[in-house]
Amino acid sequence: MSTIRFGRGREYQFFRRDDVRTRWDLRSAVQFLNGFRKDAVAMAAFRRHAGTAGASPASLSDEQVVQSVARMLVAGELLVALPQRERIRETLSLTDPAPATEPAPRRAEPAPVPEDEPTFEGPHDGVAQAAVLLAAAKAGFPFCEECARHAAQQAGNR
Repeated sequence: MSTIRFGRGREYQFFRRDDVRTRWDLRSAVQFLNGFRKDAVAMAAFRRHAGTAGASPASLSDEQVVQSVARMLVAGELLVALPQRERIRETLSLTDPAPATEPAPRRAEPAPVPEDEPTFEGPHDGVAQAAVLLAAAKAGFPFCEECARHAAQQAGNR
């Protein structure tokens, strides 16, 4: 399909003969149009065309719209242009072997993560340790060597 525009707002569309379906019977036209029932834009366009047949488009049911447009297709008043197909230029031979494909690369399994050596020997209660450290911090007691030295220096400077 090609479109040629010229003049003020004039647009003409040109189609190849094999891209336009001109012969319809009522049953196949209705089947074709039923495929657009859930498409609100298409149904609105069909409704506008069906309304030109005499009835008000808003008063028509979807079934009446489909029947009216189907009769227009059968009469040749409307033509359906098929979507553009991509033409296949390359021919395939069914006797040739399929091209070899490389297998997908295998994922390397992650190396096992070595376990850390335990920090504490024997049983250890981390919750109790955290509680003691929090209480010491609230009371202002140093709980590490560096903090104890700093506290001693501060006390000696007074």
